[in-house]
Parts: sequence; C-alpha cells; structure tokens
Amino acid sequence: VALNVVSFLYVPTTLVTNDAAFTELSEPSKNLLRSLDRPVKVYLMLPEKYTQEVQTRSRPVGYDRLYSDCRGLLTECEEHSRHFKAEYLSPGLDAARIAAVLERHKVKRDERDREQFGMLVAVGENEEAVSFINAVELLELVPISRTAEIPVFQGENRLMTELAYLT
Repeated sequence: VALNVVSFLYVPTTLVTNDAAFTELSEPSKNLLRSLDRPVKVYLMLPEKYTQEVQTRSRPVGYDRLYSDCRGLLTECEEHSRHFKAEYLSPGLDAARIAAVLERHKVKRDERDREQFGMLVAVGENEEAVSFINAVELLELVPISRTAEIPVFQGENRLMTELAYLT
C-alpha cells in the first residue's frame, strides 16, 4: 500500500493508461483556452475504430489512434476552459445529426468522400464563426530516417490555430 501511495504522489502524470499518443496540452494552448471569453463548441465526427490511411514515401500506413488522440485532446481542452465544450458524434449512430450540423454551418462535403470525418470548430453564442478540420489534417508525416516516415498526431496544433483565427 505504501509503495502505491508513494508512486501516486511522485509519478501521477507520467503514466499513460490508454492507447492515445496525446497526453497533455502545451502551456501556450492552456493559455489560449484560459483566455477564451466566448463559447466554443467542437464537434468530433469520427468513428471510434477509425483508421486514417496516410501515404508515406514507401507505402501507405494506417494510424488507428486518431479517435483516442482527439478525445484526449478535447477532454483536456474542456478542463482548461469553462467556455469550451466538445460533442462526440458517431457517423454510424448520429448520421442525421452530423448532416444537420454540417448543413446548419454550411460545410460543403467533398463529393469524393461522402463520409467526411474530422472536427467542426464553432465559436460564438450562435456558433457564427466556423471551421472544419478534416481528419487527414490532424496527422503529419515526420521523417525518422532517410527513407522512412511515421504519422504523428497534430490535432492540438491544428485546433489551436483554428481557435486563434476564429476568436
């Protein structure tokens, strides 16, 4: 018991207990969220078991932690701002709700990709300022050698950039 208590006191934020690569917001992101003075609502439109295919130099690679990374990011954002709210919409269960949200905000669907996955960021009392971040934009290829690259979650950077622009 003593070992557990000591471990908890000295190592509380260094353990990752889920499969998400995202663990914590940066200080500039926390400051931006604390400075929000208008409501922000982010709709995450992504299946839980979603795999985003990313084309590297050598071959396509699947990134299967996108949902858990986004969920972790949005949960952290909600903890740092009382004005920030997230809503999670499953394309399988909430298709009508997703269509209504996209139509209300006049987000054009890509005709080649009828199932548009990503985050819709809406700012204001009546959600008058809006931006859509496509799922593929939440990842960036990072070189790990001359011939190999890996996809890295960039959701925090993309979301904070859109928030700064919209607010």
